[in-house]
Amino acid sequence: MRVIVVGAGVVGTLHAWHALERGHQVVQIEREAEARGASLRNFGQIWVSGRAGGEELDTALRARELWEEIGARVPGLGFRGCGSLTPLRNEREIAVAEAALARDDA
Repeated sequence: MRVIVVGAGVVGTLHAWHALERGHQVVQIEREAEARGASLRNFGQIWVSGRAGGEELDTALRARELWEEIGARVPGLGFRGCGSLTPLRNEREIAVAEAALARDDA
């Protein structure tokens, strides 16, 4: 058994989960006493929308499946696969959203 040290946040947590599943001990660290950086800015969101078709979308869908499996096993995790709401505050953000909606794989 190895001791594996991983960072916090979505990616570090998924690495920690898989290491534990393989029988390793895991130490998960955060840079500061409170969640900051990627742990705070990302809010643990697993985005599938807005991904390019092909490998990028396939990878995002697989990641979502993994998090849903973990959420089913850890009820307090709070996984919700119910979509998202993205407020648009100005014309530039509206233009980006409209361009995404116009894509063939939207």
